[in-house]
Amino acid sequence: MNSQESQKLKDKVLKKLHQYIEKSDTVIAAISGGPDSMFLLHFLKKIPCKTIVAHFNHKIRKE
Repeated sequence: MNSQESQKLKDKVLKKLHQYIEKSDTVIAAISGGPDSMFLLHFLKKIPCKTIVAHFNHKIRKE
């Protein structure tokens, strides 16, 4: 994916999140620490709402 395609994807994700989340909303994000969770958290930080992050280590992966 080149940088132009990457930017289009980012813009699409932000647009979709703005459709579901309003400034007055509180969002609770369950974050595992994996790449999908970090992707979600990165974009939630860009939305002007109250965000609560809940982390749970389910110990499925060996570390």
